[in-house]
Amino acid sequence: MARMLGYEPCSHSSRALFNYSSISSPEANRRLGFTFRACSDANAGDNSKRVFVKEKKKLYGFACLPHPPLLGNFEEGISVEDWSLGGSPSKPFCFPDQPLLQKLVVAVDVDEVLGNFVSALNEFIADRYSSIHSVSEYHVYEFFKIWNCSRDEANTRVHEFFETSYFKSGIQPIPGAQVALRKLSRFCNLSVVTSRQNVIKDHTIEWIEKHFSGLFQDIHFGNHFALDGVSRPKSDICL
Repeated sequence: MARMLGYEPCSHSSRALFNYSSISSPEANRRLGFTFRACSDANAGDNSKRVFVKEKKKLYGFACLPHPPLLGNFEEGISVEDWSLGGSPSKPFCFPDQPLLQKLVVAVDVDEVLGNFVSALNEFIADRYSSIHSVSEYHVYEFFKIWNCSRDEANTRVHEFFETSYFKSGIQPIPGAQVALRKLSRFCNLSVVTSRQNVIKDHTIEWIEKHFSGLFQDIHFGNHFALDGVSRPKSDICL
């Protein structure tokens, strides 16, 4: 596939590795845990494949290049610049300080990603309906399966929850979510894609602006499990 696209994997990998002295040395080779094998001379003896040989025929090396650093490392001042198989490993992998020309667009959910929706809902259900459950029981958002009631009854209970202080002031942000998204927003354009209903759209926008101000470019509502209105799949929103 690489060759069909006009890309020569052997030549790119070889040029990168042979320009990187710390990787091309036998000692580094043993330390990193890989061996070099030739692309050509497939029928040659095994000894000819495991060493660097200066021949007229060009030999190609394959190896696992060092992984780029995690996002957290950028906060420690690690520069990541011009990383590609065809580039030079002498230039460390980095995102430039300037904004990227084209950022990756990332969709972020609200409930259980930005805020603890289920914890507040479960507290309301326990107090209002004397229905006691642990948060770990909520493995789906089809709450009628958790509460052992009809689907319509579950939807009614959720909309009752929307009118109470359990929902309006009881949903707390997920610890660490804001910090993580602040870092991610340096490299990505963030948008909210939530299944929340249109009836709580205004409150949801206010809550996001309060706890995650300035982070999101767009907020989209799927209107799932609504008492009225048309719902929209998250997949369609993302597309």
